[in-house]
Amino acid sequence: MTVVFPSIPRQTEQAMQRTFDTCLVYEVRYDGVRVRMDPDDDTRATADIRSSHTCTPKSGGRETTTDKHDVLSLRKVGDAWLVDDAAPVPIGVSREAR
Repeated sequence: MTVVFPSIPRQTEQAMQRTFDTCLVYEVRYDGVRVRMDPDDDTRATADIRSSHTCTPKSGGRETTTDKHDVLSLRKVGDAWLVDDAAPVPIGVSREAR
């Protein structure tokens, strides 16, 4: 994650690590991705991403699914696109196994 999001806030990185440490399987399904290029700068873009994140815990407990909606600010460096910033968009609460 830090390769594509070098400026990831430490707190966010730590929360992600706790999630990965807790989950036996962590699945992400993208429900919608819209990318908009900056009309004034071809090295800048915004990605509006809706996704569902499912964790099957190592403990054998019930899997949980959380819907997310994030807006990412992207910049192109060479041939790679990097995340400059990520802003969550509130959309609801977690729901138990589907």
